[in-house]
Amino acid sequence: MSSRILDEVLPIFTQQDYQIRMLVEGLAQLIYKATIKGPNDLAVSYFVPYSTWKLSGQTWQMLFHQGTSCEPFDVFSNNVQ
Repeated sequence: MSSRILDEVLPIFTQQDYQIRMLVEGLAQLIYKATIKGPNDLAVSYFVPYSTWKLSGQTWQMLFHQGTSCEPFDVFSNNVQ
């Protein structure tokens, strides 16, 4: 492994408030709140990711994913990953 990879500082992510909504049978939408803070960033970025999932046989497959910036929200302290 490269020493660059071993020394790399990863961003900090949080995820919370998951909601799943069934659109029709076999098609679901997942919505949650998330944050990211890079190792050199002074501020935290807040966003709400949305994804659409389709049931294919016995496996769920993501069809679409988008993260939309949002206003800051309270982050649960036990949620830092």
